[in-house]
Amino acid sequence: ESIGDPEHISRNKEKYVLLEEKTKELGYKVKKHLQDLSSRVSRARHNEL
Repeated sequence: ESIGDPEHISRNKEKYVLLEEKTKELGYKVKKHLQDLSSRVSRARHNEL
């Protein structure tokens, strides 16, 4: 199976697209988690004052 094989290229492209989607999803989850965390921290600070 040569690297120039069109089927091989499209298979790799599919893998790459899936990976990209997973990475975006993960990034979104992490961002959301960090937002929740920071809002919780700021609320805790308000309670201390």
